[in-house]
Amino acid sequence: MTAGSGCTTNGACFQSLNYPNNYGSGESCSITVQSVSEGETLFSPAFNTESGFDKLIFKGVAYDGTSGPSGVAVVVNDVFTWSSDE
Repeated sequence: MTAGSGCTTNGACFQSLNYPNNYGSGESCSITVQSVSEGETLFSPAFNTESGFDKLIFKGVAYDGTSGPSGVAVVVNDVFTWSSDE
């Protein structure tokens, strides 16, 4: 389930709009996990945002720059929030 217009989902993957090219300014979205296998963890093979400004927030932790979440447990109803500044 996705709210906002700043990202897309494809199966268990989500990404910013226009990936692998640059994302735009003022984009945002929230993704709510609908189903997940027991013990599943988040893995971000490609993560690169404007450090200090554009963020992915998950479980109260903000990720930016090139350090995305990895090995973080995911459960149903967890929410990922993505936003880029102006």
